[in-house]
Amino acid sequence: MKKIISVILIVMIFGCNKYLYVDDILQGKNLEKAQEISVNDFFNKRMQNKIRKINVGNWDVLFQNDDFVYIGKPRLKNIFSEKRIIDTLFKVYNNHLISQLPQYKSIEGYIIRQKIYSSIQNYKIQNSENKDFYVSEKYVSELKSGTIEIQISVSDNENANEIYILIFDKNTLELLEINKLKNKN
Repeated sequence: MKKIISVILIVMIFGCNKYLYVDDILQGKNLEKAQEISVNDFFNKRMQNKIRKINVGNWDVLFQNDDFVYIGKPRLKNIFSEKRIIDTLFKVYNNHLISQLPQYKSIEGYIIRQKIYSSIQNYKIQNSENKDFYVSEKYVSELKSGTIEIQISVSDNENANEIYILIFDKNTLELLEINKLKNKN
């Protein structure tokens, strides 16, 4: 019985490689293992990106060819390794991505969050509102025809929650419109 359990544990630990090496993907290997996603899925994955000290934990473009752009979320294989791996490789049609999201290489969640913060700050200054506020880390982003629409909750010192809708041009990432919807008390 102990032998069977030992064999099962060894197979589980060493025999179940469900990950892919980032270095292989960067060389165009294992691309057939990619799962197809939509442009909107690609966009939402990239919106999760944050500033990182090392190149792991973000949705990165790992490879592209004439047909597809391949993305994954690298992590370190283990704490003592510099090898980066991904659990799942995704692909999106290159021509769909270019037509629907031309700035796909430069759109990152942390860049959009910076634009959200500065846009709300400018809005509050122009409207003589309290300049001290907290922008929620959670927001809803939607890729639309020509624009990126963000809905986000903002709190100020009086603990009022305000919902803002921000609309950015998807080609230039310039703010087109900002609206405060309502107060939640």
